[in-house]
Amino acid sequence: MKQNFIKKTVLVFGNLDVKEDSLAKIVAVKLKDELGEMDFIMCDKPDDVLSHLSDDFFILDVVKGLKDVILITNIDDFCQTKTVTVHDFDLSTFLKILKGTGQIKDVKIIGVPQKMDFDDAKSKIKMILKNNV
Repeated sequence: MKQNFIKKTVLVFGNLDVKEDSLAKIVAVKLKDELGEMDFIMCDKPDDVLSHLSDDFFILDVVKGLKDVILITNIDDFCQTKTVTVHDFDLSTFLKILKGTGQIKDVKIIGVPQKMDFDDAKSKIKMILKNNV
């Protein structure tokens, strides 16, 4: 009897044009080939999360100020950013809104330091994904 296999979703954020914000996307491209049980989806804006609210998903993104790759499971651990206009919404602000409106309960964000060795980041991200499936 065949079991239905559902791939885990990894929503990948970042900007390839900005070096300090590109590592998560660069690593995800390589991990896509190595982790066939994961579905890596490249995202460009915070509201891309809305298409995956029914999925059990991870978010992979560069987080300013980190010293090592970490798994963040509490949205409230993020510092509050100053939001003046809609253009100031970052991913953490958007996730806090989703939590506040009851659209998400839990979150699994793999935070990657801005300046980290590619191979080191890749192995640590891979380990977190494999250990939390």
